[in-house]
Amino acid sequence: MTKNNKIKNYFASANTCRGVINYSNSIFKPRDFDKIYVIKGILAKNFILKIKEKHSCECFLNPVNPEKADAVIINKIAVIDGAAANFDDSQHPAVIINLNQFCNELILNQNKEQLLRLAEQKLDIYNSAEKFLKAANELAEYLLDLSAKYLNKKKLTAAIDRILNKRPVKNNSQTNYRFINSTAASELDTLENEASEVFYSSMENFTGFHFVRYVAQKSTGNKIICTDALDAQRINAVYLTDEKILFTLQTKNKKISSDKYNYINMERFISADFKKEHKQKLKFITKLYDSLIAEAVDCFTKINDIDSELEKIYIQSLDCAAQEKFVADFMKNL
Repeated sequence: MTKNNKIKNYFASANTCRGVINYSNSIFKPRDFDKIYVIKGILAKNFILKIKEKHSCECFLNPVNPEKADAVIINKIAVIDGAAANFDDSQHPAVIINLNQFCNELILNQNKEQLLRLAEQKLDIYNSAEKFLKAANELAEYLLDLSAKYLNKKKLTAAIDRILNKRPVKNNSQTNYRFINSTAASELDTLENEASEVFYSSMENFTGFHFVRYVAQKSTGNKIICTDALDAQRINAVYLTDEKILFTLQTKNKKISSDKYNYINMERFISADFKKEHKQKLKFITKLYDSLIAEAVDCFTKINDIDSELEKIYIQSLDCAAQEKFVADFMKNL
């Protein structure tokens, strides 16, 4: 089986400072699909990953381990990991597939204590990660509030108006929500690759969030709002789908030489006194923020290790031949 490159990758959820934020119920609206399959069981992600490898699709990666998938959309068919996507199948017509039906119950019961112990460890680590993310977000919000006092809002909104006024105003528009970043993974380049024009706003001291927020407020037409994986109350990117224009934060250090890219220097809109009066504070907070994020990422690495241990136990109890036949038959129907 060869890997299919015609895939649009997003995250449907994020492990934010406020817990898991999930857009699954808005992404997988039953009236938008001919069929919805909800996969249950510890090996659901592996099941969905096999579908991703074969089909052109819109794929929603797991925010803790982006090498795995929480859901895929193939034309008007959605296949969802019921646990990861937090999809409420009780309220919608969906076909439920329980992969645990291929597991030997006796073998699972023999490993019951180990399974419970690993699950408890996983929950403890999640709680630790959330505390690190909360602390990091407090620092980010502090700098945003501080920089706002030095922000020339009139000049900033005028610059945004000059960009947006070149495009016609559209009514009856639709807004979709996605994540393109994850605390545990690099930012996805799906929208950047699709866009015909990209506006990067500088991310130093988080000031770029001011620019993207005003774009989201002022732009019209169909768009994708990408909220921030650390705090979904902030906006990370805005993609105007009809015009294929992306407004996003410059999280990459390297500038790309291409007519497609435009760079918005936030220092144009923020008084030089911001850096001048808070030089040491900015340096200290940035260092502390990076350390807290690193600790959270370490927690997610440990969670991935626990997931691997859980999968090993389930695989030991698995009737592999029966499951492989089921997967093969399922994918033929797709």
